[in-house]
Amino acid sequence: MIGAGERLLESVDFEKAGGTVPTIVCDAVDGRPRMLAYSTRESLSEALRSARGVYWSRSRNSLWRKGETSGNVQHLVAVVPDCDRDALVFYVEQFGSTCHLGEDTCFAGHRPFTWSTLIGRVAARARDERNATSYTRALLSDDELLAAKLSEEAGELADATSPDEVAWECADLLYFMTVKMRRTGIGIADVMAVLERRAT
Repeated sequence: MIGAGERLLESVDFEKAGGTVPTIVCDAVDGRPRMLAYSTRESLSEALRSARGVYWSRSRNSLWRKGETSGNVQHLVAVVPDCDRDALVFYVEQFGSTCHLGEDTCFAGHRPFTWSTLIGRVAARARDERNATSYTRALLSDDELLAAKLSEEAGELADATSPDEVAWECADLLYFMTVKMRRTGIGIADVMAVLERRAT
């Protein structure tokens, strides 16, 4: 269960709105909204226990485990209640699309290119078995090649001096880091958890 889960569960005011609380689901990396859902005591308890995006479906009147049929699951990183304890923010790491229309957010409009976007693209390349010439797939299947590129790009970043050079080399290194994360099965939340532990 996510830390302090029992205390959180007991502190949320589910009764004010008849047993449900609105739940804004945001990206754990950049904070942008992905979707709006609703939580009950039961769904929140299951979400905290499983560290997954679990909500209450008002149309089906039952628990809704995000990605149960689509495979587009959410890893729950943190839950934050509002000041009145009658609304929640879920910070999640999304695997696959968020919206039933295949988009990474249910909210239309311009979406900035983020680390999450890059992770989604690397994941899509990894799943695309038809593209035999994909450089990403080549990296994912060749540990020596990936290790060499990581070393090369880290060195180039260390040597970069101008703002444009640093930005360019950071972009290269971030791409190869993302492929390495995919290869080893870790996500952004795992990286951020290490940074959070170091900061305390």
